[in-house]
Amino acid sequence: MAFHLGMAFSLLSISKLSDVSRHSREKKPPTRPGKSKKNKGRTLEKIKNTSKTDTYIFIGNAILLVTTAGLINSIAILGIHGSSVAHVTGSASSLAIELSKGVFSYHLGLLIFTFLLGAFASGVFIGSVKFRKQNSYGVLLIIESFILIFGAFLYINEIEIGAYAFSFACGLQNAIVMTYRGSIIRTTHLTGIMTDFGSYLGNKVRGVEVEAWRIYMNFFQILGFLLGSFFGAYFFQEYGIIMIWLPAITCFSIGLSYHIWSHYFRKIIHLH
Repeated sequence: MAFHLGMAFSLLSISKLSDVSRHSREKKPPTRPGKSKKNKGRTLEKIKNTSKTDTYIFIGNAILLVTTAGLINSIAILGIHGSSVAHVTGSASSLAIELSKGVFSYHLGLLIFTFLLGAFASGVFIGSVKFRKQNSYGVLLIIESFILIFGAFLYINEIEIGAYAFSFACGLQNAIVMTYRGSIIRTTHLTGIMTDFGSYLGNKVRGVEVEAWRIYMNFFQILGFLLGSFFGAYFFQEYGIIMIWLPAITCFSIGLSYHIWSHYFRKIIHLH
């Protein structure tokens, strides 16, 4: 008797499970063959196009910023006691030479310190060394543009600390260091850029695969710095320190454009 009851219970359970399975199959919407593959293909295509856009924007901004640094540096060298503000290697060597003579140059020391301070402020503000669209690079560049104008105002009023404002601005910009697809990008001096460029060319000679955009970016960064320095020197001799408006406007324009683009991009990603 117990055996028959058990069999009946088992058959009832199997019947219910089959009904549930049948209902669940009936509720599934019909799928078109190849639809999922098409959607996947479209998604991959969007990602690919987005990646290309990111790369073009990244390279363009890197070239413009290094050109801006060339402008600032040549104006500072010609206008403020031959002071280089876009990097600190020369200032550090000169400071050490002065120390060997028993003299401490407060001017050189402050140039180095304000560059460091600008880099520190940038690191606190950004909080990341990797390129991320949501980071506030645009806001930082807008701030840099106002610092450059402030430095020019100080210089015009014969206040020599204008040089330190320029140095702070360059430290701020150079610390917007971004690791993008394995490359570390800096924008106020050529040492690292020239090193990468030479290394990439050497790798190509050895037959090592190097992405073309890396070589092109380094080449145009070097060219941009040289052109920026040339025009900075030329226009300074014609118009004086007022030419600092040119890199200031450039920084402001890049910063504002990037800020708008990054927020628009994030909105599109959120919607999709």
